[in-house]
Amino acid sequence: MDFGAPRRFSAMLTSIYNMVTTYENELMDYDVRIVMLSRGIRFVTTDKLKGTPFEEDKALAESRKNLMTRLNSLREVFGVKLALCEITRVAVKLDKDKIMPGVELVPSGVVEVARLQSEGFSYLKAD
Repeated sequence: MDFGAPRRFSAMLTSIYNMVTTYENELMDYDVRIVMLSRGIRFVTTDKLKGTPFEEDKALAESRKNLMTRLNSLREVFGVKLALCEITRVAVKLDKDKIMPGVELVPSGVVEVARLQSEGFSYLKAD
């Protein structure tokens, strides 16, 4: 997930919720992961990221709490795993303690996606 538009992020969360509830209803095992890089960092911190390309705008300010609550619910209730690109975090100088609990830091978001695909994961990008 490398986009920063709150509406698009909301739509992605809805799609993931629909996916995991379908799996649950069908009693199917699943392993869903969201790998965030670039602008995706906006949704795993309450930091305004001032002076960075990912700085909070009005749309994010108005929806951040709701979006972070929904994201955390996917993690806590459905076991969706969350990962954040360490390259992105370091580039914007965001302290690790300002990242939402439960988000794993991975050295590179792109490399993590490639690694998961090599292990049989499917790559789905919400547009």
